[in-house]
Amino acid sequence: MLGIILLKGHTKALTLSMLCGIIHSNASDELYGKRPMPVKNYLAGKKSIKKIIRNSGELLTPIICDIIFNRHIRRPSINILNSGRWISNLPEHGVIEVPAYADNAGIHPEKVGSIPEIWAAYIRTQYSIHYYLTEALKTGRKKFLLQALLLDPVINDCVKAEKMLNEMLDIQKDFLPQFR
Repeated sequence: MLGIILLKGHTKALTLSMLCGIIHSNASDELYGKRPMPVKNYLAGKKSIKKIIRNSGELLTPIICDIIFNRHIRRPSINILNSGRWISNLPEHGVIEVPAYADNAGIHPEKVGSIPEIWAAYIRTQYSIHYYLTEALKTGRKKFLLQALLLDPVINDCVKAEKMLNEMLDIQKDFLPQFR
């Protein structure tokens, strides 16, 4: 809907309010393919746009608007790199979710400190799994896929893990040709 409004040259305020989540489509059947949306009827004023607008509930657009309008509103969770050691017992290279404020100077995460070690250990394991999956995709080396699989706590047999990996790769060979 934002594109349609922009194409028709409506006011900057209306398009900005759409960007900021003030209005968003509520007519998902019409907008997303269950039946075609007669755009020309909305543009010609034959159908009211009020019937298809609402707040989306998405958090990204309000955060963008916090930055644009310098609103400095506390958000309960924003995904950021842990480069400031916002969660002290997680790696700096990992993405975390912490409370933060956003304004025209950027995003200002709150330091959480350390989280319970049971959760930190689990998250570090997930980071390692994703590291090996990424390396496997970058290099095409099955060894990294197997290492990622072996890090999963439910895997308890190396031979079975390798067999399972080979079966999965065989099934997915058209989508993962680098591992043939």
